[in-house]
Amino acid sequence: MKPAFLLLLLSLSPQSLAAERLTLGQYLAQVEGGNPSVAAARLEGEGGYRRAEGASILTFPYLFGTASGYKDQSEGAYPSMSGTETTGNAYTFGLGMNSPIGLNGKYSWNSAYANTAGITFPTAGKYTSYNKLDLTLNLARNGFGSEVRAKKELLRAGNTAEALAGKFEYVGRMSEAENAYWRLAFARQSVQVQKDVLARAEKLLQWARRRVGLQLGDKSDLLQAQASYDLHSLELTNALEEEKGSARAFNLLRSLPGESVPEAVALPSIEETLKMPAPERKGARLDLQAAEERTKAKQAQAQLDKENLKPSIDLIGAYSWNGREAERKDAVREAFGNHHPSKSIGLTFTVPLNAPQWVSALKGANQEIEAAGLELEHSRNSEAKEWSDLSARLVNARARLKLANTVESVQREKFENERQRLLRGRTTTYQAVTFEQDYAQSQLLRLRTQAEVLQLIAQLKTFRGEE
Repeated sequence: MKPAFLLLLLSLSPQSLAAERLTLGQYLAQVEGGNPSVAAARLEGEGGYRRAEGASILTFPYLFGTASGYKDQSEGAYPSMSGTETTGNAYTFGLGMNSPIGLNGKYSWNSAYANTAGITFPTAGKYTSYNKLDLTLNLARNGFGSEVRAKKELLRAGNTAEALAGKFEYVGRMSEAENAYWRLAFARQSVQVQKDVLARAEKLLQWARRRVGLQLGDKSDLLQAQASYDLHSLELTNALEEEKGSARAFNLLRSLPGESVPEAVALPSIEETLKMPAPERKGARLDLQAAEERTKAKQAQAQLDKENLKPSIDLIGAYSWNGREAERKDAVREAFGNHHPSKSIGLTFTVPLNAPQWVSALKGANQEIEAAGLELEHSRNSEAKEWSDLSARLVNARARLKLANTVESVQREKFENERQRLLRGRTTTYQAVTFEQDYAQSQLLRLRTQAEVLQLIAQLKTFRGEE
């Protein structure tokens, strides 16, 4: 393929045909609105917080009730006393609550009807009604609400951890999208640099051919120019492949197929890049916050395991107001008085007898709680170290970018001067090619360093906590 035709073909890249400019903010909006994984991460975060709120249901008042009817025609030993058939119904409706301090209470209204046929003596009443208050105070297992609080913490912390993990996934995806934007922008800049280098190499090759044809130069100069041209053709091919790969990643994040990106993506200037403020660290990073909540969930689960191993010792009490009449309304009215009360108080317990295994299991639960705390401490240290390392790398990259920009300016001036000397026959082709390669490498070094600065800034943004 002739050099001029190759340059013409390469000039028809998507970048040269771009008309519309796509800013970083616009691209991130496209990713947020079009990428299913980003939407899923956002919804997971929102859903986790809502599920965490459900932990309060454990200590929230609740309603309960039953309704039943029956018909009993079983034969008794004394039909004159038990009758031949009993029909009836029963209703219960009440309000209960498990308090955070281990005091559990229920208040219920109860009404029942029973009618027995076939008995030889009159019944005292067909309707009974009573209101009852039941109280239970846990003294060992769930002592003063320890088990209830652990269950609440397990639900709250577990779901909050999922919410924070979802938010961190979302932040990570957006950081990935920002890096994809910069990657495409720098890939296109690298392609342009390689095109410029190849164009200069072609002019140098044509100049060398003319000199050899006029017998004004050595064939070695022509071979040197040809080798330089072929090398830069290969480097341009590699740069174009990187541009295609970055374009595919760019489109994938906004859920578009192929490697065609008709929009233009812009890079900030060197001055703007150097002045970009470093992201601030606002609280713990979201994944560390998620780890903290997972640790709390582990500790709550270990506490529940401890509660299951404890003996059950409960102080119980009950008080009811009773009524029994021939009519339901009379029985209900009587039950709301205090004419026929009943009350009870007592203690129930269940104690495991295998003491050595019980003590060992309790020790194991305590060790799990301690291990979760140590694991969290390690995560905190790792997060702090990563922030420190990235911050130091950003400072170093900014300094190197400033120096690389200066080196590029010097190399450009050096190359331009040497090229003029070559055209006047005052230097060798090898020397001019060497200076041209030095200039191209300084351009690429500046691009890589600028890309590193912008990528580090995008990565440091993931350290923002809850806002």
